[in-house]
Amino acid sequence: MKKKTTIAIILATTMMLTLMGCGDASAEATSETGEVTEVQTETNSDTDSKTEDKDIDGEAETGSEDASKTSDAAATSDEASFEYKGKTISFTDDAQAVIDALDSVGTQATDVDRTGFEVEGVKWNDWDMNKGGTPNISVATQDDNGKEIIGCICGGGEDFKTSKGISTGSSPEDIKAAYGEPSSIGKVAQNAENYDYKFDSFKISFFIMDGELDNISYIHNNYKGLN
Repeated sequence: MKKKTTIAIILATTMMLTLMGCGDASAEATSETGEVTEVQTETNSDTDSKTEDKDIDGEAETGSEDASKTSDAAATSDEASFEYKGKTISFTDDAQAVIDALDSVGTQATDVDRTGFEVEGVKWNDWDMNKGGTPNISVATQDDNGKEIIGCICGGGEDFKTSKGISTGSSPEDIKAAYGEPSSIGKVAQNAENYDYKFDSFKISFFIMDGELDNISYIHNNYKGLN
């Protein structure tokens, strides 16, 4: 049985990133009435509440939970990687290394307008403006306990694809075939939704519009844009 819960800011912020930060998402997702609808997530009930296996003495067993955490941590090394213009980059790489790698294949854009969408402590870097007037790839950096980290990477277009070959134009079925069922699905509007896949320290958010993938966001758990 599935249950729906209203998201406050997490998916709303992700929506902001997909429409303002990167990709060719200049057309806003709309409902049948022409308005952006309330953001919701749909999750399996077993992800919303934890169950414990008990032995014959009634003591809780933690082995299965520890195993799932190990699996998530191991997955991040591959899941964090993506390709842009033939260059393989990891979301978990050093922030400056990511910027240098994108500088080596892309052209920095300096005129992206984020008026009204500024986040204190977050600095954006953008590359390769497309015909829609938005960058094909954007990187948000921030300070995290004295170290500069990547808070978010958002990319779209034919030059950007995940380590599993998912890119703009992929279908929801393609995404599920590559990654399995989403950790959560956020209904943004009648014609748009987010498929979120959560890993150890970050998530991948696939923004789907009119049945096709528009752009992809890699979002750190501590990203300040979610606060």
